[in-house]
Amino acid sequence: MISVVVPVHDEERTVALLFDELQAALEPLHEPWEAVFVDDGSTDGSFAALTRLHNAKDNVRVVRLRRNFGKAAALAAGFAQAQGDVVVTIDADLQDDPAEIPRLLAKLDEGFDLVSGWKAHRRDPLSRRALSRIFNWVTGRVSGLRLHDMNCGLKAYRAEVVKELRLYGELHRFIPVLAHYRGHRVAELPVNHRPREHGRSRYGVERYLRGFLDLLTVSFIGRYRHRPLHLFGGLGLGLGTIGFAILVYLTILKIGGHAIGEAAPHPRRVARRRRAPVLLTRADQRADHEPARGAHRAARASRARRRRDPLLAALVAIQTRRPLGSDGCAAGPRLRGAAAPARRESHTLGTLAFHRRARFLDTLAAGRRPGAPEPGNRKGACSRRPSWRPPGHCLRGCPPQRAR
Repeated sequence: MISVVVPVHDEERTVALLFDELQAALEPLHEPWEAVFVDDGSTDGSFAALTRLHNAKDNVRVVRLRRNFGKAAALAAGFAQAQGDVVVTIDADLQDDPAEIPRLLAKLDEGFDLVSGWKAHRRDPLSRRALSRIFNWVTGRVSGLRLHDMNCGLKAYRAEVVKELRLYGELHRFIPVLAHYRGHRVAELPVNHRPREHGRSRYGVERYLRGFLDLLTVSFIGRYRHRPLHLFGGLGLGLGTIGFAILVYLTILKIGGHAIGEAAPHPRRVARRRRAPVLLTRADQRADHEPARGAHRAARASRARRRRDPLLAALVAIQTRRPLGSDGCAAGPRLRGAAAPARRESHTLGTLAFHRRARFLDTLAAGRRPGAPEPGNRKGACSRRPSWRPPGHCLRGCPPQRAR
């Protein structure tokens, strides 16, 4: 007896036409046959059309699922209801030609347990054909079963093959692979493929993405079902080896004196790091001979003086080539190139020029002419003598004077 399992989903206009073609293809074989239609949660009048067909024909059986569970669940339900020694599956969209069933049965009699159709001249868009070729190639490389068309809906099985299959999810695409893993002989036969005339395809590109994940499931079931530690233990051993190699490398770096996680400085960058010259005020000079606490106190006093005197802070910024901060002190990185002011004094005479400018700016700020005697000084005394120099010395070479 031949059982033809047909999964149906929203195919109201094609079920009656499909039965007529099945009858025309199987009647000449003079063997009893039946058609098992599985309604996979159709939302149109497919179930009503199947009910009318069941009432009119004695060899029609109808199975209805509560909702749309997918093609794998529909095939599993049809296999459970099939009573024949040979089971044939075919889609209800009329793209598979029922006239190819006798050829599949003849191939099955040659000693094979499963014969899968191969849509050699597929009547589908180019995008679907290209993705299907990639999918079949990857599946063949991973599973070891080289077929041109894994997912052809037209197949012929022996009854013992379908009784051993446990289909769920979307494993219907890998029925030949599952049978191959169980030791059954699988063959392939080119079949006729027709363009779609009714309805539309309900599968998109995402089914191929899910198919690759299902391929991992099938490979695990077929190869590592009874020895799972060979898979997970191998993965763990490989990752552990990589981690140990990294640990050895970092240990060698640490022993060699290199900092872990920090790149070694470039020699040119190290050579360019130069320290800016430090300009000392009177408080800073006195702090050289004081203890550490006095040095810190003098430094704080010097910074406070610079905050109170903006002209002095400007001179410090000129000497150090740094911009002024919000508090009036020199802040920020040293200016280089065109942004840096020209230095008119060498590093040796920097301190002397600094105090000369400070004295000059103090004179201008007080409203006096440079060179005029200071108020309160005796007549004839040099007004250019800074307060920080010892008495009797002048920056411009004035003769020493005796103090009264």
